Amino acid sequence: MRLALWSALVAGIGEVALRLLARQVLSRPVFLNPAAVWMAPLSALVVFTPFIALAWLVGRWWGGRVAWLAAVAAAAFLPAFDGLLLVPRVHQAALATLAAGVASQVLWVARRHAELFARLVRWSTALLGVVSVAGGVVTTRGIRSAQSGDVGAGDAAPSVLLLVLDTVRAMELSAYGYDRLTSPNLAALAADGVRFDRAIATAPWTLPTHASLFTGRFQRDLSVGWMTPLDTVPPTLAEHFSALGYATGGFVANLHFTSREYGLGRGFQVYRDYPVSGSQLIGSTMLGLRAIEVYDGLTGQYVQAGRKDAKRVVDEFLAWQSSQGRRPYFAFLNLFDAHEPYAPESPYDLMFARTEPPTRKLLVGRRHSPAEVQGLRDAYDGAIASLDAQLGRLFAELRRRGALEHTIVVVTADHGEEFAEHGYVSHGNGLNFPALHVPLVVRWPKGGVPRNAVVTSSVSLVDVAATIIDLAGGSAQSTFPGSSLAPLWRGGSQPNASPILSELYKARNQPDWYPASNGDMHSLVQGRFHLIVGPKERAELYDIVADPLEQTNLMDSAVPADTLAEMQKTLAGLQRADSGFR
Repeated sequence: MRLALWSALVAGIGEVALRLLARQVLSRPVFLNPAAVWMAPLSALVVFTPFIALAWLVGRWWGGRVAWLAAVAAAAFLPAFDGLLLVPRVHQAALATLAAGVASQVLWVARRHAELFARLVRWSTALLGVVSVAGGVVTTRGIRSAQSGDVGAGDAAPSVLLLVLDTVRAMELSAYGYDRLTSPNLAALAADGVRFDRAIATAPWTLPTHASLFTGRFQRDLSVGWMTPLDTVPPTLAEHFSALGYATGGFVANLHFTSREYGLGRGFQVYRDYPVSGSQLIGSTMLGLRAIEVYDGLTGQYVQAGRKDAKRVVDEFLAWQSSQGRRPYFAFLNLFDAHEPYAPESPYDLMFARTEPPTRKLLVGRRHSPAEVQGLRDAYDGAIASLDAQLGRLFAELRRRGALEHTIVVVTADHGEEFAEHGYVSHGNGLNFPALHVPLVVRWPKGGVPRNAVVTSSVSLVDVAATIIDLAGGSAQSTFPGSSLAPLWRGGSQPNASPILSELYKARNQPDWYPASNGDMHSLVQGRFHLIVGPKERAELYDIVADPLEQTNLMDSAVPADTLAEMQKTLAGLQRADSGFR
């Protein structure tokens, strides 16, 4: 047990140190849960102990000293292998060989200098234990003390609640006419506000669209990329409202692109991303992550390290909101339930399926069979229904507290999802409409937002920031780009409307038959038409009103020549204006 504790502390603290070093050296985000300083050693202790005990038991056949040396070998190999697994693009067999070499050197020291080795284990265990406990105390206090500042906005100022339903495409929502009852609570909210029928995401993946929502800028004007976080240059909504004296809180479930490493936490006084949970604890080390993968493979489960469902995110927000008293707040919630693997709890897991689907996980790069696609759609719809139920719980609780009537509520999604409509699945691999068409609902009766209104014209999510600031009464002092969408629900046109531009820069590690693997892509929506321009393929043009799944390319059809020419000219001008971050 002493060897297991030593090995776990070496692995856990060592992995944290390596991640911190990589963060300083590499020009890309390195994921590190602040609580990993105590969670990683516990993860390693849980995963390592059975193997070290097994090595000791096997060694007992040859005597006590052999048992001890076998345990030493295992205790040295496991942390070495765990740390080496951080090295990308190297076969695990090669990494295991290197780890065995490290273990052999440690074993040599243990055999030749047993007393020195035992003393080293005792002292290093004590030292690393103190580091782990002290780090745990510091991070826990940091989380508990991350409260809002003392200066507050006036009580008359409205609160703002921005909800992003990660990976929810509008065409899969009953609130948008889908024949399955997937979103009754969102529909109820829309009946109390404005629904935008054709809201278009600025990108078909998480980070750039969230960055656009926060800054009012397109990806071409931001630093964000596949491995590049949002920098500190453009102001964000959280910074804007924080400067006005609002409490600001972010509560996110996408632990990749909305984690603090990607810059979206800037301006929030409280930002909850990594949870403290059983799966997060086990997954705090590389070998812990491998153990979860093995468990999933053996049991057919879809456990993911640290995955937070909407219930937990809503609970985090509600607990924080209740602590603010009458102080106005700007809150952002990212809800991840509709992101694959689509594995909601009962009864939503089989709400739209008669039997368990062949898979609930998208296999990117593989051409799914029709049965697999249908099973994925069934599971996806159930995940959306589960998410919608938590929206209903959230709105009901805010109404019970008397807070809903004082809150501007904006519900949207960062992107949609593809289910083989164009041969591939998932998102971030093309610019077709299913991956860009997202819900957008705004509710604020006290601010003049009409009830049960529908805006049928196409709009861009890049204008959401300007709209929120307008509704909150801050347009006069705003430096945010974009144009408020409010005139559209008042029956007029949108002055200085932003172009409905979507962008996708060349994706890495995707099959060459995926559109984005060939290079950068841009698209423009104008009226009912959607023009997509890629690097190698010919342009595509679709009628998104008559053909929302975009099955018929109209480039060779009788499209008004002036419309096409105008769209091509506009899109070409936007591409030339690209600031070249990527």
